[in-house]
Amino acid sequence: MGMANLPAVREPEAPIQPSRGDEAIVDLLEKGLTPGQIAAKLAPQDKKRRKHLRTKIRRKLARDPLLQQAIYERSHGVLLAGLPAAAAALTRRAVRGNPRAITLLLEATGFHNPRLHKHEHSGEVSVRLAMPRPVDTEPPVDAEVVED
Repeated sequence: MGMANLPAVREPEAPIQPSRGDEAIVDLLEKGLTPGQIAAKLAPQDKKRRKHLRTKIRRKLARDPLLQQAIYERSHGVLLAGLPAAAAALTRRAVRGNPRAITLLLEATGFHNPRLHKHEHSGEVSVRLAMPRPVDTEPPVDAEVVED
């Protein structure tokens, strides 16, 4: 039941999902295919159609926010899935004494961050020079011009 002079409460809309075609493009991109290779797979005999599809896929990749979101979500999932193995490999290299791995491990865990501990000042520099001006104690003397 609504109140007078107020808009009706709407149910939140379900997020818009990418189409099956978008999902297929994401699948093929995940396998490492380029837009040109995807177009060749879809139209192996028709050169003109391949060119049209390649252009359409490239434009869709550049302009379609749903496709971009689908690629982002898939990539994010793949990266998260590989994170434990990458962290274990980094730790193994650091334990063996690799200086770069040690530095990266310390920075990644927050134990050391060279950007925060260096140069802890505001960046503002103030320079004051106190130089007294000479004081004339005698009035100026009248001088005559001498010509030779």
